[in-house]
Amino acid sequence: MKRAVLGTVAIALIMLMSFARAGDRPEAVISQMTERVLAEAAQPGGQADAAKIRNLVETVILPNVDFQAMTSRAVGLKWRSATEEQRSQLMAAFSRCS
Repeated sequence: MKRAVLGTVAIALIMLMSFARAGDRPEAVISQMTERVLAEAAQPGGQADAAKIRNLVETVILPNVDFQAMTSRAVGLKWRSATEEQRSQLMAAFSRCS
């Protein structure tokens, strides 16, 4: 369970590396979010609460991810020919993976 939680946080943080808020150093943004998530996720006995972790990822990390930019880069040149509906579906799929 702990491994899955850390994996989820790691994936979300990796996605953030190129999407840090303007004016902030990416390392500082990632460090602050990591510290907050780990501090708030800490449980006595080392057991992680998956629902709490998911909520932290959704409220602390995901607001800093530009899913449109990330998805368009992943799709590549085909992004230009995708319809708005296809783009929306792809972005929703990427956001569910985080």
